[in-house]
Amino acid sequence: MVEQIAHSLSQRNVPKRNGKAGEGFIVSGLGKEALANARDVFAGKRKPLRDVRQGDPCSLVIFAYASGRSLRVDKVSASGDEVIVDYHLNAHEVMSSSAHFALVPLGELTPGKLKVTMKRGEDMGPKDIVARLASVPVERLVNASFSVEVSKAAK
Repeated sequence: MVEQIAHSLSQRNVPKRNGKAGEGFIVSGLGKEALANARDVFAGKRKPLRDVRQGDPCSLVIFAYASGRSLRVDKVSASGDEVIVDYHLNAHEVMSSSAHFALVPLGELTPGKLKVTMKRGEDMGPKDIVARLASVPVERLVNASFSVEVSKAAK
């Protein structure tokens, strides 16, 4: 499943000039179930959740298309109606590209609109390579922030 997701995020699938990577998303389940559901979303066989029911197990999916930079998640924090993903990009020191994704299990969610914010930190790596790679907008590579609705659990 990991290889199938990596293929979906491969260099040939990077959004074209002025294109956007799209939003991160939420899938139902945890662990292998979440991985299978994420694979199906990337393959176009399933839609990401836009409405999550409180108490249902679900996972946040964040991703970066293949490039000469690695997506590094520094911290994921949740507070009330917001999840903040602190990340940075790390430039490869050799001419290579790699795609990255992460599944983050979400704990108990509060009913209402849940905002997932992608917060970029300073890029890391050799300064000359970081400067050269800066010409490719991060919006083409890394998923955007997004929101979902969390509904109350059924009684």
